[in-house]
Amino acid sequence: MIPKYSNLKCTNNSPVSQVTTKKAQVIRTKDEIKFLFKKKQRLDHDLYMSHTKVAQEWGGISYNIHKSICENLNFEMEKVKIYVLEVPEDDSIIIETCPK
Repeated sequence: MIPKYSNLKCTNNSPVSQVTTKKAQVIRTKDEIKFLFKKKQRLDHDLYMSHTKVAQEWGGISYNIHKSICENLNFEMEKVKIYVLEVPEDDSIIIETCPK
């Protein structure tokens, strides 16, 4: 399954050009996945670093701040039917989508 943005147009219909086109589409899709994974890893690291910084600066108050942020996110996301559940004690956030 190739996304529309990965489709390449080839004017030649020979078997060799079709194989090359297919491989180029797969390589483009794999590169996109790798890029998005690296971007996600960087964002996760930045989020982790900001959480540790807040925990060092605010101590026990950081849990209340985190809970307030989740409540505000729930309020804003009601429009698109995505809810951030309550924050567990280990500071992980559980996100779930509501069925239609």
